[in-house]
Amino acid sequence: TEDIGFTAEDVKQSRMPELLVSDQRLKALNYQNLIVVGTNNDIVKELGLSFDKPTVKLLQKDGKNILVVGGANKEQVLQAGRYLADVRLNFKAGAYRTFFSFVALRGYIEKGEFDAGLRLIRSPMGLSACGKNMALAGPMVAQWGDDLKAVVRHRNNILYNELPKALEAKDKEKAVALWKEAMFTCYQCHQGVNVPQVRRFKPVESIHARHQQIAESFGLVKVVGTEKSCVACHAGPTSIRGYK
Repeated sequence: TEDIGFTAEDVKQSRMPELLVSDQRLKALNYQNLIVVGTNNDIVKELGLSFDKPTVKLLQKDGKNILVVGGANKEQVLQAGRYLADVRLNFKAGAYRTFFSFVALRGYIEKGEFDAGLRLIRSPMGLSACGKNMALAGPMVAQWGDDLKAVVRHRNNILYNELPKALEAKDKEKAVALWKEAMFTCYQCHQGVNVPQVRRFKPVESIHARHQQIAESFGLVKVVGTEKSCVACHAGPTSIRGYK
């Protein structure tokens, strides 16, 4: 799998991370990222933390990232844990699933596999996976200005109305043009092009870079000299690669 987390290659090499370790055993392990659930452990005590409400808090200590899930009592810890799992982590996984599906859609169009592209748009595991994300983001979206809401409406009309029509008609030229237009709406919100920037963090490069593997598998990435050319997707207003 190329989903977030460990890959099939990690499993083959027996590199599956332990999901649960005690705070005592943790001291003997070399780790970079850690999620600590609950407050009755040495880590929270050493950090000097206390909580009066359900809390998810990220701290850095000794070069390590520690995400603490805490609360004033057991019920509040469980409430914070549910928020982390159902909202934050679910949102991130759904966002990457949608992003990778969008890149694959460009590949299907390039190969003339219009039926596969259409199924990908409509699949709850494909581009329609963003439905739950948008539901989770609903309270935030409601506070956006009319300019941002107009971008979202335009993007939805392309992806779920105009682009499927082009795929059903097997019109490759129009489908590519619509895909690029949809990609620009992604840039508008993520990069802050003509509207306020919505994305507040830089993506993890090692995960974000997997979209290039998908593009390469469809032959979308060309090698020019010693450089890889990504102009099949990144051109004109979307020529910027990465995040500022």
